[in-house]
Amino acid sequence: LSMVRMAELNANVDKLKTSNLESVAELVQLRQGVGEMYRGLSLYAFSTSDPQLGPLGRQTVRDADAMIRNALTTYRDRAAGSAARETQVETFESTFTRYTYLRNSLVFQEPPPAGVTLPTDYAAQSKLWSDSETAMNEALATLQKLETDEAAARTDAGNELYSRARLWVIGLLVLGLVAALVFGLWVNRLVTAQLNS
Repeated sequence: LSMVRMAELNANVDKLKTSNLESVAELVQLRQGVGEMYRGLSLYAFSTSDPQLGPLGRQTVRDADAMIRNALTTYRDRAAGSAARETQVETFESTFTRYTYLRNSLVFQEPPPAGVTLPTDYAAQSKLWSDSETAMNEALATLQKLETDEAAARTDAGNELYSRARLWVIGLLVLGLVAALVFGLWVNRLVTAQLNS
């Protein structure tokens, strides 16, 4: 029983590692990528005073985009089977794609891809920019909460499994000791009866 319970606890810990900890690591990469993208935009914004910052900022944004897309691809594989996580991944990806089109058009003066139309009104552009940032951040926050809640549930399940296993092992040990004592007393009586005889 002890071996079976230890194997179950070990499986629970392995699942916590593969399902949650590695997923959280990909979310950290996503957040880092978003942070690097904002840093690149800041560098690019200051290129008016220092022209060398323009190419550096643009390259930082390109690298950040690649980091985000790689982390998103890996995380999507880990999130497969979880409808809640898959929904948030789709929300983040579609919003990030829309944001990059707008960012590249407004900041880097690149034409939008074929078939993509962006608002020309400043107020509409500003609203789309703000809404996209908010949606991306909310999707990441929701994914973080889903991972944290799932990890907490697995931890609670592991603690409950440990508690039940401990009770069973203690109960069986006590039962075994009582049985051994009764058996020992019975053997003692048999031996004593033989000796008396």
